[in-house]
Amino acid sequence: MNRAILEAWIRDHLAYTFARSGGSGGQNVNKVNTKVVAALALDGILGLTEAEANRVRAALGGRTNARGRLVVAVQETREQLRNREIAERRVIELVAEAARARKRRRATRPTIASSERRIAAKKLHGEKKRRRSAP
Repeated sequence: MNRAILEAWIRDHLAYTFARSGGSGGQNVNKVNTKVVAALALDGILGLTEAEANRVRAALGGRTNARGRLVVAVQETREQLRNREIAERRVIELVAEAARARKRRRATRPTIASSERRIAAKKLHGEKKRRRSAP
């Protein structure tokens, strides 16, 4: 994954829509569109290999709309520009993290000490329950 190319491509292809934000802000909330909804098509992202693109589509499939676009909404601040920057950064991080290959878990056996601790804890729990019953 080429991070620089990926970030530049995302910045060029992000589509923004704006809406009125909820929450505090007084009269400002009722007249200024500060909420930012950023959408990015996940097809043909530059800077990713085919395997990375497949991982991104699989990982972010639940966050896409019917048209296959990743959608991120931000209304954290009262300023549209700051919300837009946050949304852009969030989309970049989501795509970069989804593209990263996960380390495979190597199956291992539990150690003898951990098995003994588990058995001892079970015995203590059983003893505690036995003491609760009537004599």
